[in-house]
Amino acid sequence: CAVSVAGVSDLERLIQDEKLYFGGDQAAREFIGRAWADAGRLTANSPARHADRVGIPVLLVHGSADATVPVDHSRIMAAKLKAEGKPYEYLEIDLADHSFSREKERLAYLERLDVFLARYLKGG
Repeated sequence: CAVSVAGVSDLERLIQDEKLYFGGDQAAREFIGRAWADAGRLTANSPARHADRVGIPVLLVHGSADATVPVDHSRIMAAKLKAEGKPYEYLEIDLADHSFSREKERLAYLERLDVFLARYLKGG
């Protein structure tokens, strides 16, 4: 099984998102790439574009108030996995930030993680 916590699923979308934050376009180009010039590489490395290749159960966890990686990344990945008929679970924690900073939100994530891992890991 696999777990994605506040994961990036589309690098082209991340470039658009990063423009809104510190460093803007320049930081996005430097750390991620250029949307047009690097489109092939960005597509090749974006998990949402490869949902058909997933062969194990996936738990996607994201906070709805994540300002680092917008929750749409996990929503997109969930939709792609669903469309491909892949086994996945989705947990969106209302008002949680990128780090699940508040105890209540972190506990919700850890409890769901415990159940997910117990279901799929042998001998645990």
